[in-house]
Amino acid sequence: MAKKRIGILTFWYAVNPGSALLAYGLWKTISSLSADIECHIINYQETNYRSSFLKFPCPPKIKQTIAWFFFVYWYHRFQRFWKGMKSAVKPDRRMDEKKLKGIGGYDCIVVGSDQVWNTDLTNKNYNFFLPFITGVKKVSYAASIGLQDFPENDKKAISGFLRDFSCLSVREPAAQDAIEKLIGVRPQLMMDPSLLLNKDQYEAITDHPGYKKKYILIYLRHKNSRITPWAEKMAKEKGLRIIECHAGISKISRNHLIVRQPDPKRWIGLISDAEYVFTDSFHGCAFCINLNKPFFVMISSGNAEMSSRIYHILDRYGMKDRLITEDTDIMSLPELDFEESNKLLDQDRECATDYLKSALGINA
Repeated sequence: MAKKRIGILTFWYAVNPGSALLAYGLWKTISSLSADIECHIINYQETNYRSSFLKFPCPPKIKQTIAWFFFVYWYHRFQRFWKGMKSAVKPDRRMDEKKLKGIGGYDCIVVGSDQVWNTDLTNKNYNFFLPFITGVKKVSYAASIGLQDFPENDKKAISGFLRDFSCLSVREPAAQDAIEKLIGVRPQLMMDPSLLLNKDQYEAITDHPGYKKKYILIYLRHKNSRITPWAEKMAKEKGLRIIECHAGISKISRNHLIVRQPDPKRWIGLISDAEYVFTDSFHGCAFCINLNKPFFVMISSGNAEMSSRIYHILDRYGMKDRLITEDTDIMSLPELDFEESNKLLDQDRECATDYLKSALGINA
């Protein structure tokens, strides 16, 4: 009996630990559903995101050129992470749009997660809606549009694409509402695939940093120095050092140790070994919840439009008091009890597994 071939189309290549690990989580989970499945991530990277950080700045300017070299180095660091998962990404050579449109040999293609349906982010790259695919089952898993709704001038085209999916699921309630208004079908709500794997499964690939002194981790995806005073207050109160982890080339504070864009394994280790985490990142929150790590989150002004996923995950797992504002007294907040959130994570994993089995036609 031939194996069922499943392809995943997502932003697996992004220089972002969250994007890499959600792709890893979905691939690992689908691969484990049945011995009769052959699953891999489709090696498609042709988006404006990739070209923006790999295109050499011209005319060259000192700061932009330094940033370019950093990003190219980080990109290849993340590629090394995937080379350790030899069967994960296929084909070995990167596919362009022409090759993607001619792709064949799949029984089903799963789109998602991440903001694959955010047409502002992809510069109207409709390929993540699979409009060119015929005769193959199309499924979305926890796909995100990133915003509260699709751009008005994209809605007509997108409505046609979505109707061709046999099963739809999204990551945030806002995406549920947007799609229901557009095509009259309400997608199921699924957990981010980085949460499909539990703490023990991540421990198997974690690279612990091995710092001797206990620390607070500041993990940022955007310029958000407003969170720093809270971290420094906590560090002073608890006698901890501070480690910054972000994709910038400059420090928030000269007094902090900086770790620039670690690979996914080291990133997990930095969170796992921290005493507390301060972040503006959805996946920063997600991994703290999953790894049972005390954390605080502040919405970045540069990311306010895409913050619905943070509000949703905090609400879902009973962590709304972890969202800090200018008036929050973090020292008076109670310590987190992860017992209930761990139960909810297990429930959501079971729901996600049932959805994937049904959507992919896998017998229990």
